Amino acid sequence: MITINKASQRRRFGHGNFEVNVTFPGVNLNNPDDIGLLNLGRIDHAILKPGAFIGMHQHINDEILSLLKSGTMLHKDSTGKTVKVTASHLMMMNAGYGIFHEESIPTETYRQNVEMLQIFIRPAKKDEDPDVQFADIPMGEINKWRLLAGYATAPLIIRSEIYVLDVTINNKSIEIPFSHYPNSTILLYVFNGSIDLVEKYSLSKGDSAVITGNEQPLIYATDADVIAFVMNSDAVYTREGMFSGLN
Repeated sequence: MITINKASQRRRFGHGNFEVNVTFPGVNLNNPDDIGLLNLGRIDHAILKPGAFIGMHQHINDEILSLLKSGTMLHKDSTGKTVKVTASHLMMMNAGYGIFHEESIPTETYRQNVEMLQIFIRPAKKDEDPDVQFADIPMGEINKWRLLAGYATAPLIIRSEIYVLDVTINNKSIEIPFSHYPNSTILLYVFNGSIDLVEKYSLSKGDSAVITGNEQPLIYATDADVIAFVMNSDAVYTREGMFSGLN
């Protein structure tokens, strides 16, 4: 089964040099008690312009992947780290019982807009020790999925049964990522461009598709960036997250 979420359904907020469009991935699954999708709470598609500053703020029980496609963002946190985050140097915050961080694009250093996803995932357990991870992940080959983060054996570790991959598709049809979970749910998010899914659905930037069952549909695009979330439909997770659990 395939369920489509349109970009027009996203919630928008921000002002000045900071704009966010929020996807709640389960919005069309007819579950009024939870418009997240299993352990995927929400996806924030953000554009930050030079001069943007999001001051020190707290996260609790969120697993947060920052996935940039352009620009450089400066990250500071309460563990003492100050790190540049880019499209090939990615960050994962495992907030646990609490972590503070801030994000900025200092105008004296950076001139390019940042376009990114900040992905809020529900951990398997609440109140674990906080951690911040960074990984150098080379840009992937065209038309091949790049593994970014996951529950195990991934460059960035998520404390929840989910894997995150991305791909740039250019004039080709490719399969969705393989799932080793016997009962899986996959969400595809169009970051840039547009795609055709199983020659039936046309999705544009900001659209997403929830795929359940054993389907292995083909994705075709002339030029598009796509993010995939592969989830264990039977995963255990907590909704105690400050952002991932509440919607």
